[in-house]
Amino acid sequence: MKVVTFTLFCLLIAIAYEAKVYSICDFYYALKPLGLDPFKGIFAEQYLCAADQSSKLDTFYYENIDGVPRYGIFQLSGLEWCDNGRHSSQNKCHTLCDNFLDDNITDDALCVKTIVNSTKDMSAWPLYGKYCDEGRVNRYYIKCLFGGVTQRRKYLLRNLP
Repeated sequence: MKVVTFTLFCLLIAIAYEAKVYSICDFYYALKPLGLDPFKGIFAEQYLCAADQSSKLDTFYYENIDGVPRYGIFQLSGLEWCDNGRHSSQNKCHTLCDNFLDDNITDDALCVKTIVNSTKDMSAWPLYGKYCDEGRVNRYYIKCLFGGVTQRRKYLLRNLP
């Protein structure tokens, strides 16, 4: 009986927290209607590279690096950008960190805009500077643009209202 109860509990948690792992091109095309192509001179493929290097495009990704909790597909800091209720936070995006741990990336994108408005660049994503050189960013762009029409059509068909 305990096993059944535990299994049902785990199932409820899985249902309550819907996570999504995006494909590269799906995420690229998801950024456009959110106003992240371009935003402040930074293009979708740059945001894509930052997210891919940070979370492997997993909306439910959580990591604690050197005491800094990071949330969601963009790995947003729980000490600076959101409130996790456990640490003192500047909460510059005025939201709960758990809001970044679901398949709705609209709130994540709003926070990314706040970050870019504040920093004027991609410095909030340390892995961006390390792994997102111009060549890698261009490969994301080329793959999604010239794998292009088919990838965009598939994305739009899967995400019809």
